[in-house]
Amino acid sequence: MLTSVAVLVNTGLPAIQFQNLIQQVQHRQQQSIPGLNLANGIVTPQQGFTTTNYIGNNQKVTLSINPYIAGNNKFQIAYSNSNGNPIDIKSVQLRYTQTDKGIAPITVDTDKVSKGIFSVNAAFGLTGSWDLQVEATPAADNAPDIVTEYNLFVKPKLSDFSFNVKEYKMPSNNAQPLFPLYDKSRNVVWTGDSSINCGRIWEFSLTNHTYTEHKIAGVNIIILMAFDPTNNDIWFIDPLNENLGHYNPATGTTQLFKIPVESVLSGIAIDPSSTNIWVSLATANEVLRFNILEKIFSAPIKLPSQKMEIPEGWIWADSYPMGIIADHSGQIWVAESGTGKLANIDPTKNNKVTEFVPTGGINNTLKSPTALLADPYTGQIYISEHDGHTVSIFNPILWTFSKIPPLNPSGLPFGMALDNYRNLWVAEHVINKIAVIDPSTGEHSEVNIPKQSPFVQWITSDSQGNIWMAEQRAASLGQITITAKPSLSGLAGSQTGTSPAANSNNGNKISLPSDMV
Repeated sequence: MLTSVAVLVNTGLPAIQFQNLIQQVQHRQQQSIPGLNLANGIVTPQQGFTTTNYIGNNQKVTLSINPYIAGNNKFQIAYSNSNGNPIDIKSVQLRYTQTDKGIAPITVDTDKVSKGIFSVNAAFGLTGSWDLQVEATPAADNAPDIVTEYNLFVKPKLSDFSFNVKEYKMPSNNAQPLFPLYDKSRNVVWTGDSSINCGRIWEFSLTNHTYTEHKIAGVNIIILMAFDPTNNDIWFIDPLNENLGHYNPATGTTQLFKIPVESVLSGIAIDPSSTNIWVSLATANEVLRFNILEKIFSAPIKLPSQKMEIPEGWIWADSYPMGIIADHSGQIWVAESGTGKLANIDPTKNNKVTEFVPTGGINNTLKSPTALLADPYTGQIYISEHDGHTVSIFNPILWTFSKIPPLNPSGLPFGMALDNYRNLWVAEHVINKIAVIDPSTGEHSEVNIPKQSPFVQWITSDSQGNIWMAEQRAASLGQITITAKPSLSGLAGSQTGTSPAANSNNGNKISLPSDMV
């Protein structure tokens, strides 16, 4: 068992053979992923935003915003029917709002470029979330207006950010923090300790930057954890004693539940209802569900094997499940490292298992998928490819994959987290660097970690958007703070209601609310 755990948490995973699996994509409402230019499934950096909405009878509205930045942008809206021919539209008006900053609706009239196509130059004054409503009045008499709505996120480019790393040494030199977990209710970071026979969880206060040690009776090491926001307590994995553990920080009490299947325990997740804990069993090729209220395990959910071709012939490869997550809807997702697939477990359909794999081209595999992260804004699933040195993105609506251009070839991508600018951070645990990616463009960079061999496998983010990493071999927690350069072009300038947008709009009418200064 010690050998299995060492392989799981301290070394690279075996490379995966390529395979083909054609997925039948259901006919669903389609909306393109903002900012993505997919060439053979690769996300290539591209400026701007384009999305298409279907509005009935297979008619569609295509919105483009370029360069999609804080400041002046060109908006273009195109209306077409099921045959691709333009729809005759009389006029189009934009209304956009940023509720986070208290900016009331800004109304913009557009220019007609040609039949069904309208454009205007207007400005986003700030980065962040914007709600955009586009209302079109058809030329046909008595035809209802066509209204489409968009939730936009305007963000700086990676080159417009600065990053600062600060490390907080733990009070015990033999501490080996492995999995950090942010607790918003207490504003602390919890981390299990993977030092043999330590039996403890560390609590780090983000307010006063102090550590508190929590000794956990009956526990050897803690490698994986999940936070229950409903009850403000912690679930964890002790792989050496093969236990699922529950720790209540308020009372200091612990409950241990014996895992009924002998296996390497590789992942833990809690569903949004705080009803079930899900545990992935790597060497058993199974997933366990534990009912929190009844405190019982259900029958294991078996994951399929895969027939794969190797030079010596054909073999049956085990799924070897690693990372496991629950998305906002309660769907369970599993990274099958052994077969290079992403598996979905649907609790609403008697835990039906459906597997997904990239198709087309030559990159039709996931190379040692290890960790998963559900994007709460887009619903996409991020997949770190340990031996592929990259991250793949799965769209659960379209059942399609895209891939970030390769990261550092010396790093092995592992755990992930999102900051408040929706940048994706990726642990590259065998080097002293951590990757940061703009998922909308594929642009990526790296931040150096001061310690030379920190061995960061898992990371998390706090409510301020700071990234926290467990530096297992440096007995430290590391914090990365993110700062964006101020926008040089705002929306409103003077109290007369004029703005850079209004002054450059070539006669188009922009109505600014009275609270804009």
